[in-house]
Amino acid sequence: MIEAPYPYPDNPMFTLEADEPKGEHGEYIEPLELAERLVTETGVNLFLTGKAGTGKTTFLHKLASATTKRMIVLAPTGVAAINAGGSTIHSFFQLSFAPYIPGKGSVENERRRYSFSKTKKRILRTLDLLVIDEISMVRPDVLDAVDNVLRRHRNSRKPFGGVQLLLIGDLRQLAPVTQENEWELLSQHYASPYFFESHALREAGYVTVELTTVFRQQDATFVDILNHVRDNDATPETLAFLNRRVRPSDEIEAQKGIIRLTTHNYLADKINSRKIEAIDTEPTQYEAVINGDFPQSSYPAEEVLSLKVGAQVMFIKNDPNPAKDYYNGLIGVVSSLSENKVYVTTLEDTPRDIVVTPVEWENVRYSLSEDGDINDEVQGTFTQIPLRLAWAITIHKSQGLTFEKAVIDASRSFAPGQTYVALSRCRTLEGLYLEAPLSQHAIMTDGVVSTFINNRTKTAPDASALEYYTDTYYIKLLHELFDFKVLARTFENLHRIIVTELPALFPKLVSQADAIRDRLEKEIVPVSDKFHLLIDSLAPYIRSTPAAKEKIEAKTKGAIQYFTKFLDQLQTVVKLIPTDLDNKQVKARLSSAIEATDETVTIMTQMLKAFGNETFTTHKYLQERARILLTFDKGNAITTHRTGRNKSVTDIKYADSEKIGTENAVPTVEDIKNHHIYSRLKQWRYNKSKSLGDLPQYRIISNKTIMAISAAMPHNNTELANIKGVGPKTIQEYGAEILKVIWTD
Repeated sequence: MIEAPYPYPDNPMFTLEADEPKGEHGEYIEPLELAERLVTETGVNLFLTGKAGTGKTTFLHKLASATTKRMIVLAPTGVAAINAGGSTIHSFFQLSFAPYIPGKGSVENERRRYSFSKTKKRILRTLDLLVIDEISMVRPDVLDAVDNVLRRHRNSRKPFGGVQLLLIGDLRQLAPVTQENEWELLSQHYASPYFFESHALREAGYVTVELTTVFRQQDATFVDILNHVRDNDATPETLAFLNRRVRPSDEIEAQKGIIRLTTHNYLADKINSRKIEAIDTEPTQYEAVINGDFPQSSYPAEEVLSLKVGAQVMFIKNDPNPAKDYYNGLIGVVSSLSENKVYVTTLEDTPRDIVVTPVEWENVRYSLSEDGDINDEVQGTFTQIPLRLAWAITIHKSQGLTFEKAVIDASRSFAPGQTYVALSRCRTLEGLYLEAPLSQHAIMTDGVVSTFINNRTKTAPDASALEYYTDTYYIKLLHELFDFKVLARTFENLHRIIVTELPALFPKLVSQADAIRDRLEKEIVPVSDKFHLLIDSLAPYIRSTPAAKEKIEAKTKGAIQYFTKFLDQLQTVVKLIPTDLDNKQVKARLSSAIEATDETVTIMTQMLKAFGNETFTTHKYLQERARILLTFDKGNAITTHRTGRNKSVTDIKYADSEKIGTENAVPTVEDIKNHHIYSRLKQWRYNKSKSLGDLPQYRIISNKTIMAISAAMPHNNTELANIKGVGPKTIQEYGAEILKVIWTD
């Protein structure tokens, strides 16, 4: 027996003089810096929220260059996904739009949710960070469905398969869309339709960081008014102040560059149609060029854009050219039209003339490069003039935009937060026009959301919390490195098949499998548990006491040596388990269990050996895990194993090794006598089967009988007939051939 690298905890593990764990308690960190460090340095799940115009989108766009984690960006709608540079949640995870019932799923979606491509499986298995933008629009059952997929494909019982979440959005803005019949089902499982009701998210836990600095509006009075509206505490005085911006229709119509924000699509379409029809010229039409896969529901612009000189338009994309002449939300008037160009004069204080040409939007999916990096693979493109008619737009479509002048009709507001979104699109109070006075009714907020926000934003992390989460992440990954319970569960399935299906053919293999299972259960898992207790006891001191970190590093090195010896032995055993059985169902189950065990052992071995001579760090761990998983998925890591499996049994030899248990050494194929004869008879049976039109091989002669023949080495038909399983028909049809196989060199 190899001695464990440290005593069991019924003896003193270590003696360590240390002060109490300490950090910079209460030190304030700017929210943007705090959010970035939580994402890049820890594994904690983060809900990043904030008022309109506080930089949430900017943070998202800068994140890719700030972290080395393997990440993907998703959003609930096609347009939001295109703007975020990612995919939709439903398309990436192959989810149905039907409600997902926790514990049951949606029946019509089960098969689709698990039939992923190899590339997507690799992405899921190596993912570190999942970003979901516009999380306020995501229902809780969607998050639980995502959790279900990640747990399954990452073979993990942890929430979301252990993937870190970054959820970005403002619950005071866009709310989830839930049909009445859907909510009848979901209300039995969720208290409200908001993402934070997700069972998996509650199990996972998360912290909230609120961005507070408003960049869109600079007027403190206007910002204060917006805050009152957002928080549903607008006083009569607040409403009276806002209602000073009510203007008569003729004054509003006389404003240049003003855009009307409406509650419904049909209202915006009606206004735009009336306005452009009033221009007495022929329209020029611009047809979008669509290549590849680009769903119609995700079109970011009109497929056929109809414009006239004098039409008021809005840019719907930031200028991709170095000049940066325009930005998303800039208003102008069409001054001239040509075949492939639109000339726009901006309605700024200092007007500018801009030549607008078609630009391209990309529909991306995530793929893997040769080096294993997660890349955005373009599935399709949508090329169009980046303009839309802009006398009116819905409040929903104005999300994320900024206007110099806007007239707001919120009298038909039908959803919580709609009025706040509309008001917060304006850069200044002077640029805000109301068509009718706002009543308290128009400023709707959801009490559930208010309670949630008030509770979450009171407990924002500080510097000491950041230190705690950073250290916890380090310890969490160290625990993951030495998690032998996953291996124990995987091998238990293989062991069950061996002892149930193979005792008659391979009694010694059954004995050896028992020995492995016993050692896993009675030694390996308990020893790993003691190691976990050790690092947990040292974890609070790793900042305050250098000796604690040194102790962890030393014990990690010893544990790696101890466990890799066992894993090497176990893999040798797994390689030799025969899969050429007559029973197809048993063969399939056995092969699947062998592959699962081999995969777990290979990955664990390579992960442990990666730190044999390296200091364990979170960055190094994530890097090695992705590399090893990707290599394994490509087949490189299991080439040796599969080659070994495909060899004839006679070619497999075992080196001397430490004992698996107290009595049984590693397998020596003693269950099969005269291995070279066994191998030749197997090959003969295979060839015979092919020559007889793929006759099932067991119909020619069974595996058990081949083993008996190999052991007996009969010289003639008389001796052959004495072997159990060999009848007169077998001797008549195959006797001569069998004897020839045995005695022909």
